[in-house]
Amino acid sequence: MPRKIIVTLPAGHLAASSTQALETALQTVYARHLEDGRPPLVLWCELPAGQGFVAGAPAAVHMLFVEVANGLPQPQREEAMLAFAQAYAAGTGVALEQLMVTLADADTFAAYLQANRGRLHWAARLRFALGTLWHALRSRRRLGYAQLRANL
Repeated sequence: MPRKIIVTLPAGHLAASSTQALETALQTVYARHLEDGRPPLVLWCELPAGQGFVAGAPAAVHMLFVEVANGLPQPQREEAMLAFAQAYAAGTGVALEQLMVTLADADTFAAYLQANRGRLHWAARLRFALGTLWHALRSRRRLGYAQLRANL
């Protein structure tokens, strides 16, 4: 399974063509700084208006959550984080100060996803997994990129 990048941004912030271009830019940054032999799967999660909060107030939320190899050296991690932030800012017009970038070790990334799935009853987890996969595949075909639903 390829590594993953989860991008969270306000709904409607980018047109489909801009999203595809930014996805390519993020994959290029990944290849340049973190190459592991295959491009990462980029998953897009658009937050509806009013569902993002910063400092206790509604705000536009922009986050990159990037899966990397366990034990990535800190200097390489920091260089990659800056490159991801710059690519995202260039592709979206968002100031670097408005963006959160996390490069999480593969084990931490997997634990996060498992904790998210683990909060659901097994039957709901199956329905969630199938629904998420269906939505991602359908959006990939329709929009040109894999989109996650912000709300279950």
